[in-house]
Amino acid sequence: MLIKEILGQAHVILVPQNRECEGLLREWNGGCSKEVIRYALKKEPDVFDRKRLEKMAEGLPEGFGLRMMDEELFWRCKETEWCRDWVSQYDEFAVYQEFGLGAVILKGEEIVSGASSYSG
Repeated sequence: MLIKEILGQAHVILVPQNRECEGLLREWNGGCSKEVIRYALKKEPDVFDRKRLEKMAEGLPEGFGLRMMDEELFWRCKETEWCRDWVSQYDEFAVYQEFGLGAVILKGEEIVSGASSYSG
């Protein structure tokens, strides 16, 4: 039985707990899934190099800018298929504002890249 039939939707992100669950997901989905490696971020104190990020942001090409995720960008991301996942776990901006965090790179007013909390 396909996962789509069980869950009633075509697109679902599933993260198996272990190798056994991974095998079951493959079996249940009949080879119709796309496997993607997801990487965890380091969570140790002082591992994030803020100065390096600031230097990279200052080095953006002409016409590009870095902006923290605000309400306008939140809703634009929700409406844009390729970056919807950045905010898809949050129904409202107020919840994202309390539990999430993100930044977007714009070329003019066009969203071209970004990073955001998937959950909080």
